[in-house]
Amino acid sequence: MSRFAIFEIHPSEMRNTKHPNLKFLDITRKIRNIVHNAQIAEGIIAIAVLHTTATIAMIEREAGLIVNDLADLVTRLVHDQKNCSHDRPHRLERLTKKLNRREPENGVSHLRVMLLNIASSIMVIIHEQKLLLGTWQRIIFIDGDPQNEATRTVAIQIIGE
Repeated sequence: MSRFAIFEIHPSEMRNTKHPNLKFLDITRKIRNIVHNAQIAEGIIAIAVLHTTATIAMIEREAGLIVNDLADLVTRLVHDQKNCSHDRPHRLERLTKKLNRREPENGVSHLRVMLLNIASSIMVIIHEQKLLLGTWQRIIFIDGDPQNEATRTVAIQIIGE
């Protein structure tokens, strides 16, 4: 049996870190509710972010770890800069015309999210109709470019019986 769901995350739901271009939201409870409502006792859930400047991670939801340490790590590894090749003026102008909306300078956001998660999805085991998570594991949505998107989309696929 398979179940599919999509939900959106709005900027007002996200929490700040010490870096203004890195926000997060613990979506564990939302995912647990989806699993419960799907009535699948044993299986796997795939959780995917449908954006290239956001990711999903399974980490501890401890304020210092996310708000300070994670933000410090990604800003140390990828400094705020205005000279990313991704942000070439010619490319931005061409995409702005093609998409009929302003294409943002967000090369740094792409690089930071790539460091946090090579893939844009995670899989979690479902056992006895519950997510199988370690004591401190939480499913955290991380947005590396919150100022350039009105909402973010997360897709869920549950496979099991």
